[in-house]
Amino acid sequence: MRKQPSTLNFLLFAIPLLLIAGLTTACDETDPFSFEDDFSMVPEPYDTLTADLEVRTNGLRIFTHDEGDGLFGITERDRVDLFYTFRLSDGNIVESTYANGNTFPNSMNLPTTIRGFREGLIGKKEGGTITLVIPPALGYGSDPNSPFQNDTLYYDILIDRIIE
Repeated sequence: MRKQPSTLNFLLFAIPLLLIAGLTTACDETDPFSFEDDFSMVPEPYDTLTADLEVRTNGLRIFTHDEGDGLFGITERDRVDLFYTFRLSDGNIVESTYANGNTFPNSMNLPTTIRGFREGLIGKKEGGTITLVIPPALGYGSDPNSPFQNDTLYYDILIDRIIE
């Protein structure tokens, strides 16, 4: 004799399916879990015309706006707190620590960053402000999965503190 499925078993199976179907059809441009960053509080790009420029043989350009007043310079193995804005050559902002009204720096381990970013920060001190112009070869040029593979990257950086 075969047992008939109970109403409870049917509901336990049907309700999750209905929820999934409802969520997939309801997720359009008004998806409450999808948002774009608000860059309205991001500072304007630093003025590179008044900065000291260092051009490296590998194409990295470092504009120093303020040397900073820290006692030590950043080393390649350091973890640092930074405020930064990452832009492309057309001026469009890709990422910023100031996005969405944020007022806290981002903590970064330099060994895990792209080469141009890491090289540009080495030797810089707390309180310093710089602009890095990173050619593709020192950025994401070797990453076939990056949307920035062929882009020159522009970073405006304020070095908040060297953590370790």
